[in-house]
Amino acid sequence: MSQIDRLRSIYTGESGLPGVTTMYFDPAEGLNPQDLADRVKDFWQSIATSLTDDLTIQVDSQVDSIDSTTGEVTSSTGVTPPDPVVGSNSGDPLPLSTQLLVQLRTGVYFTGRELRGRYFIPGWCESENVAGKPTSSVISFVQSAAQDLADDSDQIVFSPTKNQFADVSTTTVWSQWAVLRSRRD
Repeated sequence: MSQIDRLRSIYTGESGLPGVTTMYFDPAEGLNPQDLADRVKDFWQSIATSLTDDLTIQVDSQVDSIDSTTGEVTSSTGVTPPDPVVGSNSGDPLPLSTQLLVQLRTGVYFTGRELRGRYFIPGWCESENVAGKPTSSVISFVQSAAQDLADDSDQIVFSPTKNQFADVSTTTVWSQWAVLRSRRD
């Protein structure tokens, strides 16, 4: 049995929220749950200057341990929740559906397909938008922050349908705005 850690970040503040980003990590690499929560908070804090001041991101107060062979939660560890991260850009916010897409690549293949992951980041402002696309500076600094998080926290991609996981090797930020739709749309 292999255990993996799951940590969620919850978005509030804008109309249409709450929202959530779920990230997975390999606890075998030595980070305790509190350090993990603090590193995820540091990631959000590093990009907060570009996010609307209407957005608040709270890293969850528990880290769930998941059995990677079944996908079921086996235990939860409470952590002292880091202080919420509040965006600090007072500019005109873009629509909530306009989100930045962070793509996670592993270089590991199962049944002929690469195990990949992604997460969406809402809360951007018009000042981060040029001709309907994210600015190159936003793409660059978010990609750098995402890669730092992946490297410093042993972030993984977990497939609950295949019960497989692999370390994130590279992160990329899509050069277009993305739209996250629920599975109920």
